[in-house]
Amino acid sequence: MSSAFQPVGSGRKATLDAVPAARDEVVNVLKAMRAGGRPVTATTVRALVIAAMERHAPHMLAANGGAFSVSSSWVHQFLDQKMNWSYRWVKSCGLMQNDMRFLYAMQQWSPAANENSLLT
Repeated sequence: MSSAFQPVGSGRKATLDAVPAARDEVVNVLKAMRAGGRPVTATTVRALVIAAMERHAPHMLAANGGAFSVSSSWVHQFLDQKMNWSYRWVKSCGLMQNDMRFLYAMQQWSPAANENSLLT
């Protein structure tokens, strides 16, 4: 059996696994966030995946004419199947505020200039 992430019920090839550099970047940042006690939400994961795909394979994203749209259901399946994490529904303005701060920091972050800054 292949270890590649394949969403259940999907006949499509696992897009993130087709771009190992993007997949590894997303997985490493998510693990670092979790190890540091940061909240990992679907919004944050979606933003990380889109940012990684924009850097490594922008032509694959639906916004650029590709087929990959990083839907909410895809994110939940990714967390469940690839990361083996369960998803909890948490309603909190504090978490949303932290997400927005993190997304702003990610927007300002350059992998070339800060190669390991999120992982330390």
